[in-house]
Amino acid sequence: MDRHKVMSQSIIEKYRLDEAKELLTTIESQILPIIKQEKLWGRGDDIELLVPALTKSMTMLRGICVLCEKGFPDSALILARNIYEQRTICAYILNNDDVHHEELLNKYFEDYELKRAKYIFKQSKRYDDIDNYKEAEGLIEKYKEKYGKKLAEYWWADNKPFSQIAEKVMEVDDMHKGLYNNMHTEYELACLATHASCFGNRMNIGTTHHGIDIRARDTGHEEALFLAISSLIPLVGCTYECLRVDVTFVLEQLNKLGILYLKMLLKQTNTD
Repeated sequence: MDRHKVMSQSIIEKYRLDEAKELLTTIESQILPIIKQEKLWGRGDDIELLVPALTKSMTMLRGICVLCEKGFPDSALILARNIYEQRTICAYILNNDDVHHEELLNKYFEDYELKRAKYIFKQSKRYDDIDNYKEAEGLIEKYKEKYGKKLAEYWWADNKPFSQIAEKVMEVDDMHKGLYNNMHTEYELACLATHASCFGNRMNIGTTHHGIDIRARDTGHEEALFLAISSLIPLVGCTYECLRVDVTFVLEQLNKLGILYLKMLLKQTNTD
């Protein structure tokens, strides 16, 4: 057996990746039959918010497991960032009172058409597609008339930047502030790994080497796995509650993995 296969097997065992993948299969088997029976699109409710966020996060976690198994913790952390964002956005909407909750949901769903129009607007302009350009421009103008000229990334959340949305979520549950701080610290690290910068290009998660290092590594995978699993837990819990599915076993197993990765993370932090 070559050294790469030996390393992959060691990572699988150390980080219990098979357990994570089995849990994903269990979640799929429990929720997909219900989703197929329900009319999802156009409901405008919490289920329509949560199910796509959860299923996309599950796909991301499968990708994270593959990247970790092959020894690429930096790339895995970049994907984990998206799961944290999914969890934070859903929590922000769900935590609001009834009146504002409905308003946020409606705007969130409307953002689908706005983002689609912005994409078409930019691409049709690039390729001189006048008809699609004018149609998209007209739709964007309607949104500006309805909601104001400034339609930033999170315009539906009163144009708050993501950092403020995350802070609002953390304020609601002070009991878990320590956990949220650890999650957000990993999120900030993921942002550094994502964007092209001098610092980001010299990051090497899982090693003390600074500079160019393109080797696969069997360390550092707790960063992505902790952020991904801890972010997935509330998405699973809220979705199961809305679908009226017993979540006891799945949450118990996810929490065990989350605690394992957090302990690894804290041990590594203290060692550094």
